[in-house]
Amino acid sequence: MSLKPAFLSESLPRVSEGVKASIRDGNISVFLTLALCLAVPFGGVGIVAVVSVMTIAASRGRLIGEAVKLYFGPWLKSDAFALNLLILIVTLIELGLVLYHGDGTGDLENQAKQYFMALAVLLTIRRFPVGVVLWGAAVGCLLGAVVASTDLWILGLERAEGPTNPIRFGMLAALFSMFALIGAVYAQGKPWMRVLMAGAACVGMFAVFASGSRGAVLAVPAMLLPLLPRLWAASRSTALIACALFVLFPVALGLWQSSMIRTDRSDLGQAAGALVNGEVVQEESARNRVEMLRIARELFLAHPIAGAGSHGWDEAVDEQIRTSPAGVALDQAYNQPHNQYANDFAKGGLLRGLPGIAMLLMPLWLFIRRGAFGKDDGAIAPLLGVVTCAAFIVFCMTESAMDLSLTTSIYAILIFYLIAAAEGAPLSAPKRRESRQTTG
Repeated sequence: MSLKPAFLSESLPRVSEGVKASIRDGNISVFLTLALCLAVPFGGVGIVAVVSVMTIAASRGRLIGEAVKLYFGPWLKSDAFALNLLILIVTLIELGLVLYHGDGTGDLENQAKQYFMALAVLLTIRRFPVGVVLWGAAVGCLLGAVVASTDLWILGLERAEGPTNPIRFGMLAALFSMFALIGAVYAQGKPWMRVLMAGAACVGMFAVFASGSRGAVLAVPAMLLPLLPRLWAASRSTALIACALFVLFPVALGLWQSSMIRTDRSDLGQAAGALVNGEVVQEESARNRVEMLRIARELFLAHPIAGAGSHGWDEAVDEQIRTSPAGVALDQAYNQPHNQYANDFAKGGLLRGLPGIAMLLMPLWLFIRRGAFGKDDGAIAPLLGVVTCAAFIVFCMTESAMDLSLTTSIYAILIFYLIAAAEGAPLSAPKRRESRQTTG
C-alpha cells in the first residue's frame, strides 16, 4: 500500500516531468525570476541573464544564428518581432538624446536592459507553458509575504523593504498577486490548486500593503478590471462575490496597516487645483510631487521636441529649491518627478514621451487582439499580458517605474514571455515536435 496521498501520486509525476521540461527548454529561469525577485537582492533577474548565457554557450552560438535567420524570415510577421523592434527604436532614441544633452549613461542603462532582457528571452526559451508564470508568481507572493513579515515583526522596520526599495517591492507584489488570482480563476484540475493560488493572491496583497507603496495600491482596481468579463460570463453572482471579497480584503489590510501607507492628506481635487491655480499643498509628500510636476510641465513647454535632459532637470530643481519660499521649496533635490510620463516628456520631449507611451500601449493592444477575454485556456497568457500592461500604466502615474532597474527588467521579461506564450515560440524546433508526434 502506498503511503502517498492519491493526489500526490497522480500529480508528482506530472510536476516532475514539467520541471524537467522547464529546465531543458529554459523556462526555469523565468519561474525563478518571478519566484525570487521579492526575496533576493538581485531580484532574480540575474538568473535570466546567467541561464541565457549558459544556453547560448551550450548551443555553441547556434541560437544566435537561428535568431538572425528569423529576424529576416517568419519572425517579421510576429508580435515578438514588432515589440523587439519597438524597444530597439526606443533604445536608439534614448541613446541619441543622451548624446544630444550630454547626460550620463545611467539614463540609457535601464532602456538597454529592456532590450537585452527581451533578446535573452527570445534567444533561449523555446516553449512557453503559461503555468510557469502562474506558479512562479504564486511562489513569489509567498516569499514576498515572508520577507514583509520578517521586515515588520522581526527586524522592526517601519515598512517592508525586502531586497529592493519598498516602491518596487509593493509594485511587483501587487502584479504577482493578480497573476495568482488569475491562476485561481483559470486553474484546471484539483481544487487544492485553486485554493493555493487564491491563498498566494491574498498573502501577496499583504506584502503590497506592508510595503506602503501608493502606486501598487492604486493599480489593484485597474488589474482587477480585465478579470470581470471572464467571471461575469461564468457566473454573475460569482463575479460580484469575488470582486467584493478582493476589494474588501485590501480595505481591511489598509485599515490595519494605515500608518504604513503614505497617503496624501490633500485629495486629488486639491492637487489638481494646485497645478492649475498655483495653490500650495500643505502635506509635504503631496506638495513635493505637485512641485515636481510643475517643473516637468515648464521644462516640456520650454523644450517640447527633445526635452531638457537630465542635466536640465537637475538645474531646474536646484533653481526651485534656491528661489522658492519656505513651504514651497522641495525638501531635497529629486532626480525625477516620480511620474514616468512627466519624466519622459520633461527630459526627452516628444521624442522620448511618445515612444515611452507606445511601450505600454502597443503590448496592451497586441494582447487584447489575441483574445485576452476569451473563455478557453489560450486566453490565459494574453490576459496576463493585459494585466501586466494595465499595472505598469498605473505604476507609471506615481513613480518612474520604467527608469527603475528591477521593474523595467521584469516588465520586458514578462511582456516577451507572455507574447511568446500567446503566439508560439519563434525558436521552437519543428523537427523535434514532428519526431515526438511520430514516436507517440
